[in-house]
Amino acid sequence: MSPTCRQSVTPDERRRAGKTSGCRRRRLDIFPLSASPGRGPWLKAGRFLAAALVYATWPAAGSAVEAQAGAEMQGEHVASWGSVDVASTPEIAFGVLNDYDRMSSFMPGMITSQAVSREGNLVVVEQTADVGGLFFSQRVMARLAVEELPPVRLTLRALGGSFKELTGTYVLTPRRGRTRIDYHSRFVPAFKLPPLIGLYAVRHSLERHLEGIAAEIQRRSSSAPGVSPRPGSSSRPGPARGE
Repeated sequence: MSPTCRQSVTPDERRRAGKTSGCRRRRLDIFPLSASPGRGPWLKAGRFLAAALVYATWPAAGSAVEAQAGAEMQGEHVASWGSVDVASTPEIAFGVLNDYDRMSSFMPGMITSQAVSREGNLVVVEQTADVGGLFFSQRVMARLAVEELPPVRLTLRALGGSFKELTGTYVLTPRRGRTRIDYHSRFVPAFKLPPLIGLYAVRHSLERHLEGIAAEIQRRSSSAPGVSPRPGSSSRPGPARGE
């Protein structure tokens, strides 16, 4: 062992040794990006993915209402479900859900929405939206037949567009001065949906969709005469499982 590598080294000896000594203090690298060939890019990618996951699941700034949603594969079908609880009446909530021509102004991801015909409680709606999350994004178009049963239920069915099949239902339930909105759907996409990240994108988009609806409901409730929702009052209900 070199004299400068003894367990006890005086400050003067350390200064005299300078850079010629083989005992320079080594920097401890907890995440050494160049520890081995090819390892650095993988670690960098892992850190980026972790940061993306944290960002994607972080609540949106200013979001007062949180929704819950889920999605799973059922054969060739994708089943999705979600729920949100709002401090409002079913009548106001229903008025937001069937405000088709203004949906792009308050629903995240909605690009265009228009009711093209109405006959009694049957409405034909055309919509274009972006569905996505993390590294997946898909623009979808749908022509929907919507059956309205105010202020309790809306049932929708795809007539054409980006889905081979699509059915969905909104159910509104009053509970102690509040309204719970439950949504269930089953669809077969006419586009390629990646098995894991695609399901995350469906769930993430549905959560944002419901939160945008809930925020608009509470905005209208706060300005409606005779309706006084508690400020900041929102709960995070557990989603009902899709059939």
